[in-house]
Amino acid sequence: MTFTLVACGNKSTGGDTAKPSETPAASGDTIKIGYVSDLTGATALWGTAGQYGAEMAIQEVNEAGGVLGGKMLELVPMDGKGEPADSVSAFKNLVEVQHIVASIGTNFSSCNIPMASVADEVKVPILGTAASNELVTVDENGKLHPYSFRMCFIDFYLGTVVGNYA
Repeated sequence: MTFTLVACGNKSTGGDTAKPSETPAASGDTIKIGYVSDLTGATALWGTAGQYGAEMAIQEVNEAGGVLGGKMLELVPMDGKGEPADSVSAFKNLVEVQHIVASIGTNFSSCNIPMASVADEVKVPILGTAASNELVTVDENGKLHPYSFRMCFIDFYLGTVVGNYA
């Protein structure tokens, strides 16, 4: 997952021709990857578990020599509190202040859906972890969000499988 986000990341302001090594977040020896999730509140168990898993994966990659010729990865977590507005604010902060190249999104479709249009606008990919609503990756008209991805099946498919099983 981390390699996919790094490969897709492009923070250039002059078009889509910059290589990851030319972006502010990938300059030097560190590539910053954001993590927006519910790190506080009633659902923090899921968000913090995901954060710890991402940190372990990044540690493993870094100990093996990093990526892109030895660049180290850094996870930059932000608390979206499981709320859409807070998640969008956290993602914007990661892009504008922390200069990430990509972000792991939230566990919630309700948070990833509004983050998708922001990701398209700033051209920074996000990956929703358990966001199953179709609108995470396409808008209401079916137009693809080119910078928003998911790790799980969509609700329609899941409903069909569960219905067939029942």
